[in-house]
Parts: sequence; structure tokens; C-alpha cells
Amino acid sequence: MVKRILFDEIKEWLLEDKIIIIKGTRRAGKTTLLSQIRDYLSEYGEKVIYISVDQELTNPIFSEPKYFVRYLKEQYGVDEEKRTYILLDEFQYIKEAGLFLKVVYDIAHKYLTIIATGSSSLEISKNREFLTGRKVEFILNRFSFVEFLWGTSEYKYDYSWDSSRDIKDLKEFYALYKKDLERRFLDYINWGGYPEVCLQGNFKKKETLLKEIIRTYIQK
Repeated sequence: MVKRILFDEIKEWLLEDKIIIIKGTRRAGKTTLLSQIRDYLSEYGEKVIYISVDQELTNPIFSEPKYFVRYLKEQYGVDEEKRTYILLDEFQYIKEAGLFLKVVYDIAHKYLTIIATGSSSLEISKNREFLTGRKVEFILNRFSFVEFLWGTSEYKYDYSWDSSRDIKDLKEFYALYKKDLERRFLDYINWGGYPEVCLQGNFKKKETLLKEIIRTYIQK
């Protein structure tokens, strides 16, 4: 599992009194990022509940915010004396999702932290007005070239990729890894940054996955 650069930014907000919203295109790796967040929180003994909203569309818990909070208490043992992290994957499928999250936040923000992902920019934009002052948003893009290297290269690139490095240091780094960097960059521009495609080692399967993604967007 390739650690996403965005993960470190999100970590800084886990103790804040905010709804954390992660936006991104389909197949950009939002569910994987949620798994990384879940694992991180669990390592520190935090209570974490993951819910895939698109697989629970008929569940009445999403019809009323108060039902949702009650369900969490009764089925997962959520305690008002201890913080619980609720991971909602594809939250835009909730009817009037912004209003729903606003009410849940107002009822239970003292003991619940909601981390929600969403794919539809249009639907998410409709929900913004309800969450003013209650949320912080992040955008998860496809793999950057650095993340692509982390996932595909045999080298451990621990190099700090910030712009403050002096030119001499950059030249030395490039000279050391030139062959691998150039080969990987050609792969990156050929295949793009969709994580599933990048991490697939079989050429034919990479083609199939990429064609499927293209068809998905054309059909939409």
C-alpha cells in the first residue's frame, strides 16, 4: 500500500473539531487512503468505524441524523465520553448529504469526528453551504510522480522533494538515480497516475484497467 502524500496533511487535522472531507475522482485511491487513516488511528488505540455509504443506500440510518447517531451508539458502542472516528466512504450518496452531516456534527461533534470521501464534484458542491465553519476539505489527486516512484521503483526514495533543495543537491540526486528516474517517468506519462493501473505489473491487465476507466468517464 503506497502511502499518499496527502495523508500527512490530514493527520494534522485529526484532533481538530472539524468534519474532514476528502474529494477526488473515482479510482484516485480515496478508499485506500481511508484505510491508511483507519490503520493509523487504530495503532494509537482510537475507536474507528468504517461505513461504505454506496453499499448501505437502503439502510434507514441515513434517513435521519438522529437515527444515525443512535445506531452508532447501539451497534458500535459509541461512548459520549470517548472520541470515535467515523469514516464515510462516498458520502455524496446520502440524501441531502451536507445537511445530514451538519446535523450529525451539531448533535455529536464533542465525541464524533467524521472523515468523509466523495467522488462527485457537483454533488459535493451542493453540500458546501451547510458545512461552512464545520469542515476542512482536501483534494486527493491521482498519483504524483513521487508517489508513482514509491509504488513502482525498487529504490527507496526517501529524498525530500521540496523546492528548497539547492541545485547542486538536485543534480547529485539526479546523477545517482538518472536511469531509474527517466525510465519511471516514461512509464508515468504513458500510463497516467491512477493507482490501480500504476501498481498492476501485467501489461495486458494495465491496458484493460485503463480502458475501463476511460469507458467509465465517457459513459458519464
